[in-house]
Amino acid sequence: MGSKVYRAVVASPADPDTLSRIAFEAIWAGAPLSLRGARARTGWARRRLQAAVDQLLGAGRLELDESSIVGAHGVTLRSTAHRIRHDGVDTHTWCAFDAVGIPVALAIDAVVATNCPTCGSGLEIAIRAGVPDDRPFVTWMPFGPCENVIRDFYADANLFCSKEHVDDWRAAAGTPDGAALTLPEIAAQGRRVWSDVAGAAEPTGGVA
Repeated sequence: MGSKVYRAVVASPADPDTLSRIAFEAIWAGAPLSLRGARARTGWARRRLQAAVDQLLGAGRLELDESSIVGAHGVTLRSTAHRIRHDGVDTHTWCAFDAVGIPVALAIDAVVATNCPTCGSGLEIAIRAGVPDDRPFVTWMPFGPCENVIRDFYADANLFCSKEHVDDWRAAAGTPDGAALTLPEIAAQGRRVWSDVAGAAEPTGGVA
């Protein structure tokens, strides 16, 4: 009976969010989070940690490289088209929404760099103390089913030069459901989504 009870309570519903936050902090600092390190940080048993890892992987909220977490909560150690330059370091993200929303939530100085999918132009946004510059760029936020975040959301959550370029891309992509949000709207979303890691970085003294 005791064994069955143990298996039933091996994982908490909050475990995936806790692991995602801890992994974010490690990756933001520039290092992967080993599963052994995750166990040390959380104090969880191996089975409990594996349950959280499996849930995050299944939902497309985690990247695992052998026995280390290399992507979580929007940041990744892989090179991508989206990056945040802060304190002289480039941190790559899964999508443009992450690239804007994370430094906003952390209230830091940073420069966001990505590309417009329609024309290929390089786009940069300076963020000062968590406030993005006033630029005409818009971010496409996909709607609809999202069983796997990396596949179903991040693939299309991009920054565009203008609303016209969003419309051109959307027409070519078969008019997917979603909304084109301004930078202030994206900033508000970012503060909410990454509020759990807002203490992961101290405000910096100047844009890198």
